[in-house]
Amino acid sequence: MTTSDDQKKVTPLRRELISGFSSGILTILITHPLDLVKVRLQLSKDANATYRSIIKNTFSLPIDKNVSAVIRSRAQSMYKGLSINLIGNSYSWGLYFFLYRLYKDQLSGLNTSHLTTFQRDKQMNGMHYMLAAWSAGFTTTLLTNPIWVLKTRTMSPNISSAESSHRSISKLATHIYKTEGLSAFFRGLLPSVIGVSQGAVYFSIYDTLRVKFLNQADGSEKPITPYESISITSTAKMISTLLLYPIQTIKTNMQDYGMEKRGVIETVVNIYRRNHGGLRNLYRGIGANLARSLPATCITFYTYETVKRSLP
Repeated sequence: MTTSDDQKKVTPLRRELISGFSSGILTILITHPLDLVKVRLQLSKDANATYRSIIKNTFSLPIDKNVSAVIRSRAQSMYKGLSINLIGNSYSWGLYFFLYRLYKDQLSGLNTSHLTTFQRDKQMNGMHYMLAAWSAGFTTTLLTNPIWVLKTRTMSPNISSAESSHRSISKLATHIYKTEGLSAFFRGLLPSVIGVSQGAVYFSIYDTLRVKFLNQADGSEKPITPYESISITSTAKMISTLLLYPIQTIKTNMQDYGMEKRGVIETVVNIYRRNHGGLRNLYRGIGANLARSLPATCITFYTYETVKRSLP
């Protein structure tokens, strides 16, 4: 017989969706300016571009005696592209966590009502985590790639004066569709799909450490502390980012203006030869990426764990 308390409980899959959605919103509100710097450094064609020059050009203050106008101008510069980033990250994280739980249950064959999600996870191994994470990432990437194209175009420093007139997301999307066709929304898809491997590596490490840290003597899950969350998240994120960061650079460049006719190989060659930078060009922006992604991932996953535990 079902009690009223049971009826009020959030299902495991819905719990993942809500927790992921919430963590995505909070993370972007805090870290969006750093994401903007990373994208612009990745797309910069200036051989002498540095973090300092990108930040100066992006967040420079206008000469204006009106203090409120200056503050408003700086906020607009720091949070350019915020709306599409909020949409993309909240939707992506909500969908990703939902699918990750779904695929983990299907791959492990442990989708049974008498086991908690933590108990199911304990009976899985790193390969289960990796396959489930890759599958969730692949599905999420296919569904969200158009959003990331719009984000890159919105935040790009290479936008022309004609294209800059398309300030709203809907107008930008319409402009891209009319001038470049539907395929433009799927530019960078191949490196994005390859880049799913980073998420697979990350979650394999994260869930392995998480089960080890949070397992209690009686087999139940203890609440995660901020220290444990930061330690687990940082370890998994640094390893996965250092291994696969060049894929992000390739994807971002493929989605930029003027790259419509270039494939993956041509894009890699172009990045490699740009200003004789060689392999260093593939790692441009990694400092800003880690400065943003480490705290961002810590915020995302601590918020995710906290919201998930707070739901009935």
